[in-house]
Amino acid sequence: MFKRHIRFNFTKRRLIGTLCVFSLSHSCWAHQPSTAPNQPVANQLSANETTLKQQDLDALFKRTEKSFKSKRLLKADNLTKALKGLNTLKKYQYPLVPYLESKHLHKTFSLDTQSAIDRFHATYPETLSSYLLQLNWQYFLAKKQDWKAFVVNLTKKKPLLTRHKALPTKLKCLEVRAQASTGSSSIAIDQALTLWLTPKSLPDSCDWVIQYLKSQGLLTQERIFDRFKETVNAKSYPLARYLKKSLRGNWRTSAEWYYRRMRSPSSLAKYPPPKQLRDAQSLLTNILNKLVWKHPEKAEALWSEYDKRFKFSLANRANWAKQAAIKYSLSLKKEAQEWLNIALAHHRADIELLNWRMRYAIGTGNWPLVLTTFEQLPPQEKMTPAWRYWKARALAQTHIDPAAARAILIGLSAQRDFYGFLAAETLGVALPINASTQGLTIASPEKSHHAVFNIVNTWIRLNKPWRARKELWFLWESFNHHQKKAAVQKAHQWGWHDYAIRGLADIQEWDILEYRFPNVFTQEFNTHSKKQGIQPYWSMAVARQESAFNPSAKSWVGATGLMQLMPKTARSVAKKLGIKHRNWRLVEPKYNILLGTNYLSQMTRRFKGNPIFATAAYNAGPRRVEFWNKRMAHNTDMDIWIEVIPIKETRDYVKRVLTYSAIYAHLNKQDNPKILGKWLPSIWKHMKETQIPLATPIDPNANES
Repeated sequence: MFKRHIRFNFTKRRLIGTLCVFSLSHSCWAHQPSTAPNQPVANQLSANETTLKQQDLDALFKRTEKSFKSKRLLKADNLTKALKGLNTLKKYQYPLVPYLESKHLHKTFSLDTQSAIDRFHATYPETLSSYLLQLNWQYFLAKKQDWKAFVVNLTKKKPLLTRHKALPTKLKCLEVRAQASTGSSSIAIDQALTLWLTPKSLPDSCDWVIQYLKSQGLLTQERIFDRFKETVNAKSYPLARYLKKSLRGNWRTSAEWYYRRMRSPSSLAKYPPPKQLRDAQSLLTNILNKLVWKHPEKAEALWSEYDKRFKFSLANRANWAKQAAIKYSLSLKKEAQEWLNIALAHHRADIELLNWRMRYAIGTGNWPLVLTTFEQLPPQEKMTPAWRYWKARALAQTHIDPAAARAILIGLSAQRDFYGFLAAETLGVALPINASTQGLTIASPEKSHHAVFNIVNTWIRLNKPWRARKELWFLWESFNHHQKKAAVQKAHQWGWHDYAIRGLADIQEWDILEYRFPNVFTQEFNTHSKKQGIQPYWSMAVARQESAFNPSAKSWVGATGLMQLMPKTARSVAKKLGIKHRNWRLVEPKYNILLGTNYLSQMTRRFKGNPIFATAAYNAGPRRVEFWNKRMAHNTDMDIWIEVIPIKETRDYVKRVLTYSAIYAHLNKQDNPKILGKWLPSIWKHMKETQIPLATPIDPNANES
């Protein structure tokens, strides 16, 4: 049996001895008997020997990485060379050698390292290690103030540094310094002014850029004020307060007034603009555009008052009209129609405005306006499933042409989406699941293999999945179509369902439902959902939409885990369950599902068993849903309620969760799954009364009228 506790003391003699003890080098394997003289080395090994070899390679890698961490660079270097030389055939080289070599180069940077780095890039052109090495090399050159080499290298390696992500702001600032230091002042000034208008705080490395602009006399009061406006508009209030200190006189007065009004737009009525307000039209338009979303009537009155005084430009008036029209539309107020007409007079082909006029007409039950607006849509927009469905609804509602409405529904009912399912349910036919029975077809290994798959496999074997995920997604855009398919298949096997789902969307393979809707954590979902009295397929659909089944998912606002629970919500649910909560536990699937299903159940009870309201509340909060219910008190049709949800994210969220829930029900062999069920609009009953048989078999050749 091989001994794995051998100490590595790499003198030349002991290095050779160690490698032979491990029986890893090609020369050592060459002394083993072979059944086929010309067979590749890897094929000559038995299954046990291959596994053992892999284990020993991993052990050697761990020792190497440990040596780097403890700064024993000579030992780490010797171990890296050993790993690299264990197989003379490059095909069998240990996959993480590039990572170790880049680590060694980084630890031993000097101004003479350039040729070694160039060789590394030539050997490993498409790896995450290559990107990170080049990034760190640029920072090293900047630290040594070798600006000429910095510019030359950045010019040559920019394609590598920007292939998969934008250039870091820190590096952009260093580039300005390098350009200025090498005599390219015009380039440096242009780049510096672009950076200056960034509405967020710049890193410390950008302090030199700001001082450079000052030294060139370019940080005028006007430019400082311009950046101040951008920061206020972006709600970067600490930076705005800092910039405000650099303003003087009337610039300072205007900035102070604008800052306070943007923080509290309703205060505009009490605090009118000061005399000689800088950029008055732009500032007032921004404030009023913000005010209209909270107090539209007050904003409308103030707009009229200040329009007389400041004579707003046509562009400002058009912008204001659009904001007012959208706000009144999503509030379903009667003033919306007038403002929509005014706004569309300025923006005749504005898709957003036309869409909101459709939703306003739908929400207020103005079916003739739905049909009129539909005809004004561009041809491509008319073909979207949403507006085709609502045209059918309007035709049925107005009794103009129920047969044409049915024809539209027939056309929609072949599509696997929210409106396709809605149309199928209305017609009384099976939902168009249309799953592929062939699975994901992978091309030959020659077309689909990529070296990064070996790297990812090794990181997974070493129990470092975060490194593996970074490696794979970093190179995604550089894969060909076959390699992307292979990556999706491997991601599914590794349990990276979010990667598989995103990958399939990228390559537009929509019918591989086994990968797009994986049955994972089914026992937990079934147990906790049934205990809470809710459908397991619904809770699975929520997890699919929230995190694509990534237990470690974390949003920018702090929502965590499979069902993306906010820490405050999780604490509240855990308290009701009598559980001691810890935020770190939210990445545990069982715990996250327990709390998530319980919260879904709470929302269901709060909204009297309505899963549509509960789904919207899970995303947007229950108070918003209660407000939307008051707005829609005159109409309880659930398809209308969903379509006029004011927040696009929540509107799309509800549609997807309902659709995914029906798909999961089908995949789990539930008979005749529904998307709305008993909440299907009653209007479609009228079509039955007109003796148009909705449940008759669909003619596949029927076209939309």
